[in-house]
Amino acid sequence: MKTDYERFKAYWDKKISKKDYKLFSPEQMDGICLGVLYQLSGERRYADVIKNSPFFEKGSIFWSYPFTLDLIMDTLTREEITNQIDRFLALGRQNKFRWSTGSDCLWPALVLYGSDPDRDEEIAKWIARGVKETRKVIQSSNYSADNRGGDFNSFSYIGNHSLVRLGAHITAMSNALDEDTWQTSTWMRHLASYYIYHFMPWRNSVIHFDNTTGLVFGPVGSSFGGEYLLHAAPARYRDGLYQWWINQFLVAENPKARGWRRESRENQVMAGFWGRLLFYD
Repeated sequence: MKTDYERFKAYWDKKISKKDYKLFSPEQMDGICLGVLYQLSGERRYADVIKNSPFFEKGSIFWSYPFTLDLIMDTLTREEITNQIDRFLALGRQNKFRWSTGSDCLWPALVLYGSDPDRDEEIAKWIARGVKETRKVIQSSNYSADNRGGDFNSFSYIGNHSLVRLGAHITAMSNALDEDTWQTSTWMRHLASYYIYHFMPWRNSVIHFDNTTGLVFGPVGSSFGGEYLLHAAPARYRDGLYQWWINQFLVAENPKARGWRRESRENQVMAGFWGRLLFYD
């Protein structure tokens, strides 16, 4: 993957060199990509771009923020860590977790736990709440799976909000708490089958899911972040169907595409390269 990595690095070096570059949205993949580059290259400048951004200063419960924080944690000063904990606990007290669900506290709580032993007890309470609420989400999603489709977001959002929330949750529980949530979550475990079953080759899209597949332009959409996390399923279960689907989302490029369509697809591929790295790892 040397050539792909060099292309990935060059892509982000060019992007962050622009004077008007800003990392401000919790739904951008930039933070994770730059964090991965810091881990792979050891160059602190990638972590500094994150720390000097409005994104880092503001903070977020959205899954990409705590995952980014985890990647650059060893570059943070004690004061910066304290500020992150203060911000997280304040959001919890104000009940400002995204979608007003208790499960969204799980990701940042797992990342921050252990960074300040004096506050671990407070943080641990949020981990416990996040685990409890995540199990409820898995159960409700499995109810949809057991009843042949549909979910709590409506048909057009299957694979959007479902993935953004649940994919990150069960990945966190699997990696940090050693719970086999990929096995217990029927909905996520078979999501690739669900998509492929509804795929219409003559339209190059999935029925009911046009907002997440980009029609003839291929799978695009910077806010559709959940698919990046789904490398965990094929990697753990040697699931070839799932891996094919992930490949269509994160790797496949159309050599015939030109202009903004080609650029848009390249943006998606370069934002998803870290998912490929983790799959092969």
